[in-house]
Amino acid sequence: MNGERPTRIALLIDADNSPAGKIDLILTELATLGVANVRRAYGNWKKDALKGWEKLLHEHAIRPMQQFDYSKGKNASDMAMVIDALELLYTDKPDAFGIVSSDADFTPLVMHLRAKGAAVYGFGNRQTPQPFVNACSQFLYLDKVESAGSGGANAPQRMSGSQLRQDGKLVTLLRHAVQAAAGEEGWAMAGNVSQQIRNQAPFDPRNYGYPSFSRLLEATNLFELRREGSVAWVRDRREGKPDSRADVESGRTETPEVREPRESRETREPREPREGRGERRRGERGRRQATEATAHHEPMVELVAEPLPAPAVVANPVADPVAEVLADLMAEPSAETTSAPAPAPKKRAPRKKAAAAPAAEPAAVEAPAPAPAPRRRRTKAA
Repeated sequence: MNGERPTRIALLIDADNSPAGKIDLILTELATLGVANVRRAYGNWKKDALKGWEKLLHEHAIRPMQQFDYSKGKNASDMAMVIDALELLYTDKPDAFGIVSSDADFTPLVMHLRAKGAAVYGFGNRQTPQPFVNACSQFLYLDKVESAGSGGANAPQRMSGSQLRQDGKLVTLLRHAVQAAAGEEGWAMAGNVSQQIRNQAPFDPRNYGYPSFSRLLEATNLFELRREGSVAWVRDRREGKPDSRADVESGRTETPEVREPRESRETREPREPREGRGERRRGERGRRQATEATAHHEPMVELVAEPLPAPAVVANPVADPVAEVLADLMAEPSAETTSAPAPAPKKRAPRKKAAAAPAAEPAAVEAPAPAPAPRRRRTKAA
């Protein structure tokens, strides 16, 4: 529904590619979606193949649109149906279109209608090409749904739970839709999940043999369902607890995964550091700094100079005749040495000290002791 007024639907039927016996089912389905105020069926009504439609057209107030075939083997009804659909889109501007056909040639038309904001509900048989099915907002397979008044003779075969779980595309579609519509605890309204799926792809639970969407979810045994009045809630079993009621009833139990606690800094054993180039440099630098610090803090040892031992004095030296002769020669005074006395050595001026301390007298410089006079060597007479 759009606001207060019902959804206006334009129903366009390709009579050449649609079964006349499913018209009751089509109108019943559209009645749940809105009001089909435009109803048209296209074809060459001169053909015998369309005789089954003539009675139903008047009964359901469907306007027949005559279209002759201009060339053999070519169906001009499809082109006339496309032109009318575009004219309705820009003049009457219906909210949705119902396209009844199994022909993939209508795929561009459906894509254009949806691009302009109109919903498209498709109806066809199981052999309808997939591009046309995916282009529709919702597609219903007519040969899988029971017609009104058929008494169950054409009831579709219901797929079992194992068959549903083996359909990987269906399982992925259902789980993604539940996850997108779920709240914090993983629960989602079944109606919101159904709408989420229809926004992604055409979907109808009756195509799988189930009258409602909640019945289909329950049959898969992949989801938990609970009801609060008339509202059904659904949650993926993977989000729930392994010992939930639904798992116990179905006999499915899962062993919870046990994880080992992570090591903390207090309980973690210290690891040996890797000695890389940077570590070696830092180690050498640390050892050098430690050595300098140790040398800096060691106490200074004062070095005291010890006096050298005095040369030993020989008490009784051995007489050397040659030394005696030399001593006698040196003892004789010469003219040069007697005339010019040796200059006295210069005295150094005393250093000035503080007035508080008395000045010390300079030590006298002693003159060198004269060498002993050499003794003359006595010679024996011949």
